[in-house]
Amino acid sequence: MFQSVLLLVVQLLVVSESFNHIPFQQRIPITDTIPPSDVPYSIVKNLPTVTPFPTHSPMLTIRPTENPLPSPTPTPTPQPTDIPTPSQKPTSQPTAIPVSSLLSSINNYRSEHGVGTLSSHATLCTIANERLTQLRQRGSLDNHEGFQKYVSQLSSEFRSWREVIFQSSSALSADMAVREGWANSPPHKESLLNTESVYGCGQTGNGFAVFILTSPK
Repeated sequence: MFQSVLLLVVQLLVVSESFNHIPFQQRIPITDTIPPSDVPYSIVKNLPTVTPFPTHSPMLTIRPTENPLPSPTPTPTPQPTDIPTPSQKPTSQPTAIPVSSLLSSINNYRSEHGVGTLSSHATLCTIANERLTQLRQRGSLDNHEGFQKYVSQLSSEFRSWREVIFQSSSALSADMAVREGWANSPPHKESLLNTESVYGCGQTGNGFAVFILTSPK
Protein backbone atom coordinates (compact mmCIF):
# COMPACT_ATOMS: atom_id res chain seq x y z
CA MET A 1 0.00 0.00 0.00
CA PHE A 2 2.71 2.38 0.93
CA GLN A 3 4.55 1.52 -2.22
CA SER A 4 1.46 2.19 -4.33
CA VAL A 5 1.11 5.66 -2.82
CA LEU A 6 4.75 6.39 -3.30
CA LEU A 7 4.57 5.29 -6.90
CA LEU A 8 1.58 7.54 -7.49
CA VAL A 9 3.42 10.52 -6.09
CA VAL A 10 6.40 9.84 -8.26
CA GLN A 11 4.19 9.63 -11.30
CA LEU A 12 2.57 12.87 -10.41
CA LEU A 13 5.91 14.53 -10.09
CA VAL A 14 6.98 13.16 -13.44
CA VAL A 15 3.80 14.39 -15.00
CA SER A 16 4.26 17.73 -13.40
CA GLU A 17 7.84 17.96 -14.56
CA SER A 18 6.83 16.98 -18.05
CA PHE A 19 4.16 19.57 -18.07
CA ASN A 20 6.60 22.23 -17.24
CA HIS A 21 8.57 21.39 -20.36
CA ILE A 22 5.57 21.91 -22.64
CA PRO A 23 5.68 25.31 -24.43
CA PHE A 24 3.38 27.78 -22.86
CA GLN A 25 1.44 28.32 -26.01
CA GLN A 26 0.64 24.56 -26.16
CA ARG A 27 -0.64 24.36 -22.69
CA ILE A 28 -3.63 26.61 -23.22
CA PRO A 29 -4.62 27.11 -26.80
CA ILE A 30 -5.59 30.70 -27.47
CA THR A 31 -8.68 31.15 -29.50
CA ASP A 32 -10.65 34.10 -30.50
CA THR A 33 -13.45 32.82 -28.25
CA ILE A 34 -11.58 33.62 -25.07
CA PRO A 35 -12.56 37.01 -23.83
CA PRO A 36 -9.59 39.19 -23.07
CA SER A 37 -10.73 39.53 -19.52
CA ASP A 38 -10.44 35.74 -18.96
CA VAL A 39 -6.96 35.43 -20.34
CA PRO A 40 -4.29 35.29 -17.68
CA TYR A 41 -1.91 38.23 -17.55
CA SER A 42 0.96 36.08 -18.74
CA ILE A 43 -1.01 35.01 -21.81
CA VAL A 44 -2.09 38.54 -22.74
CA LYS A 45 1.47 39.63 -22.36
CA ASN A 46 2.55 37.28 -25.15
CA LEU A 47 -0.18 38.25 -27.58
CA PRO A 48 1.08 39.59 -30.88
CA THR A 49 1.56 43.32 -30.87
CA VAL A 50 -1.07 45.15 -32.81
CA THR A 51 0.36 47.91 -34.88
CA PRO A 52 -1.80 50.97 -34.35
CA PHE A 53 -2.96 53.00 -37.19
CA PRO A 54 -0.61 55.82 -37.88
CA THR A 55 -1.61 58.82 -35.99
CA HIS A 56 -2.12 61.70 -38.27
CA SER A 57 -0.46 64.85 -37.24
CA PRO A 58 -2.88 67.67 -36.80
CA MET A 59 -3.36 69.56 -39.99
CA LEU A 60 -1.19 72.60 -40.13
CA THR A 61 -3.29 75.47 -41.23
CA ILE A 62 -1.24 77.99 -43.13
CA ARG A 63 -2.77 81.35 -43.07
CA PRO A 64 -1.58 83.92 -45.48
CA THR A 65 0.51 86.50 -43.80
CA GLU A 66 -1.47 89.63 -43.55
CA ASN A 67 0.43 92.56 -44.83
CA PRO A 68 0.16 95.22 -42.21
CA LEU A 69 -1.53 98.30 -43.41
CA PRO A 70 0.97 101.06 -44.02
CA SER A 71 1.03 103.57 -41.29
CA PRO A 72 -0.58 106.76 -42.49
CA THR A 73 1.95 109.39 -43.27
CA PRO A 74 1.44 112.14 -40.76
CA THR A 75 0.31 115.33 -42.38
CA PRO A 76 2.81 118.00 -41.52
CA THR A 77 1.32 120.72 -39.45
CA PRO A 78 1.53 123.90 -41.47
CA GLN A 79 3.76 126.36 -39.78
CA PRO A 80 2.62 129.92 -39.76
CA THR A 81 4.38 131.77 -42.48
CA ASP A 82 5.80 135.02 -41.46
CA ILE A 83 4.10 137.59 -43.59
CA PRO A 84 6.75 140.04 -44.54
CA THR A 85 5.95 143.46 -43.30
CA PRO A 86 5.57 145.67 -46.32
CA SER A 87 8.49 147.92 -46.41
CA GLN A 88 7.53 151.45 -45.84
CA LYS A 89 8.05 153.63 -48.77
CA PRO A 90 10.57 156.26 -48.00
CA THR A 91 9.03 159.60 -47.39
CA SER A 92 9.34 161.52 -50.59
CA GLN A 93 11.83 164.25 -50.25
CA PRO A 94 11.43 167.39 -52.26
CA THR A 95 13.28 166.97 -55.49
CA ALA A 96 16.32 169.17 -55.62
CA ILE A 97 15.99 171.64 -58.43
CA PRO A 98 19.01 171.31 -60.68
CA VAL A 99 20.87 174.51 -61.30
CA SER A 100 20.43 175.34 -64.97
CA SER A 101 23.30 176.59 -67.05
CA LEU A 102 21.42 179.85 -67.44
CA LEU A 103 21.20 180.32 -63.65
CA SER A 104 24.90 179.55 -63.32
CA SER A 105 25.77 182.14 -65.95
CA ILE A 106 23.63 184.83 -64.27
CA ASN A 107 25.09 184.03 -60.81
CA ASN A 108 28.58 184.37 -62.26
CA TYR A 109 27.62 187.72 -63.74
CA ARG A 110 26.11 188.90 -60.44
CA SER A 111 29.21 187.78 -58.53
CA GLU A 112 31.39 189.79 -60.89
CA HIS A 113 29.36 192.88 -59.94
CA GLY A 114 29.37 192.16 -56.20
CA VAL A 115 25.77 191.02 -56.02
CA GLY A 116 24.57 187.92 -54.13
CA THR A 117 23.78 184.80 -56.08
CA LEU A 118 20.25 183.50 -56.69
CA SER A 119 18.72 180.21 -55.49
CA SER A 120 16.64 177.98 -57.73
CA HIS A 121 12.90 177.71 -57.02
CA ALA A 122 10.49 175.08 -58.34
CA THR A 123 7.65 177.50 -59.06
CA LEU A 124 9.91 179.76 -61.10
CA CYS A 125 11.36 176.80 -63.05
CA THR A 126 7.86 175.59 -63.96
CA ILE A 127 6.80 179.00 -65.21
CA ALA A 128 10.09 179.50 -67.11
CA ASN A 129 9.65 176.17 -68.96
CA GLU A 130 6.06 177.02 -69.92
CA ARG A 131 7.11 180.47 -71.13
CA LEU A 132 9.91 178.98 -73.26
CA THR A 133 7.38 176.65 -74.88
CA GLN A 134 5.07 179.56 -75.62
CA LEU A 135 7.85 181.55 -77.33
CA ARG A 136 9.03 178.59 -79.37
CA GLN A 137 5.49 177.95 -80.59
CA ARG A 138 4.99 181.64 -81.33
CA GLY A 139 8.34 181.93 -83.08
CA SER A 140 9.02 185.40 -81.68
CA LEU A 141 9.04 187.44 -78.46
CA ASP A 142 5.63 188.50 -77.09
CA ASN A 143 6.58 191.61 -75.06
CA HIS A 144 5.78 189.62 -71.84
CA GLU A 145 2.12 189.19 -72.71
CA GLY A 146 2.16 185.46 -71.89
CA PHE A 147 3.76 186.20 -68.54
CA GLN A 148 0.77 188.18 -67.24
CA LYS A 149 -1.30 185.10 -66.45
CA TYR A 150 1.28 183.99 -63.87
CA VAL A 151 1.19 187.24 -61.90
CA SER A 152 -1.57 186.10 -59.54
CA GLN A 153 0.29 182.84 -58.83
CA LEU A 154 3.54 184.69 -58.14
CA SER A 155 1.88 187.29 -55.95
CA SER A 156 0.74 184.58 -53.50
CA GLU A 157 4.35 183.56 -52.82
CA PHE A 158 6.58 186.54 -53.63
CA ARG A 159 6.74 190.28 -53.05
CA SER A 160 8.16 191.19 -56.46
CA TRP A 161 9.06 189.44 -59.73
CA ARG A 162 10.85 190.19 -63.01
CA GLU A 163 11.07 188.40 -66.36
CA VAL A 164 13.78 188.79 -68.99
CA ILE A 165 13.49 187.17 -72.42
CA PHE A 166 15.85 187.04 -75.38
CA GLN A 167 15.85 185.74 -78.96
CA SER A 168 18.80 185.00 -81.23
CA SER A 169 18.81 184.09 -84.89
CA SER A 170 21.80 181.78 -84.32
CA ALA A 171 22.55 179.04 -81.86
CA LEU A 172 22.18 180.46 -78.38
CA SER A 173 24.16 179.50 -75.29
CA ALA A 174 23.51 180.61 -71.71
CA ASP A 175 26.56 182.91 -71.58
CA MET A 176 25.62 184.45 -74.92
CA ALA A 177 22.12 185.28 -73.66
CA VAL A 178 23.56 186.91 -70.50
CA ARG A 179 26.61 188.76 -71.79
CA GLU A 180 25.67 189.54 -75.41
CA GLY A 181 22.00 189.95 -74.85
CA TRP A 182 20.73 191.21 -71.48
CA ALA A 183 24.01 192.77 -70.30
CA ASN A 184 23.90 195.11 -73.31
CA SER A 185 20.39 196.36 -72.49
CA PRO A 186 20.24 198.70 -69.44
CA PRO A 187 16.73 197.65 -68.30
CA HIS A 188 17.63 193.95 -68.57
CA LYS A 189 21.03 194.47 -66.91
CA GLU A 190 19.28 196.23 -64.01
CA SER A 191 16.96 193.20 -63.61
CA LEU A 192 19.89 190.77 -63.58
CA LEU A 193 21.73 192.75 -60.90
CA ASN A 194 18.69 193.53 -58.73
CA THR A 195 19.80 193.25 -55.11
CA GLU A 196 16.32 192.41 -53.76
CA SER A 197 16.00 189.30 -55.89
CA VAL A 198 16.68 186.01 -54.01
CA TYR A 199 15.28 183.31 -56.30
CA GLY A 200 15.71 182.74 -59.99
CA CYS A 201 15.30 180.11 -62.69
CA GLY A 202 15.31 179.99 -66.51
CA GLN A 203 15.86 177.94 -69.65
CA THR A 204 17.22 178.30 -73.19
CA GLY A 205 16.27 176.48 -76.38
CA ASN A 206 15.77 176.99 -80.09
CA GLY A 207 17.26 180.51 -80.03
CA PHE A 208 15.14 181.68 -77.09
CA ALA A 209 16.07 182.39 -73.47
CA VAL A 210 13.70 183.01 -70.53
CA PHE A 211 14.68 183.92 -66.96
CA ILE A 212 12.53 184.91 -63.94
CA LEU A 213 13.74 186.60 -60.72
CA THR A 214 11.70 187.10 -57.52
CA SER A 215 12.09 188.45 -54.03
CA PRO A 216 10.38 186.83 -51.00
CA LYS A 217 7.60 188.49 -49.03
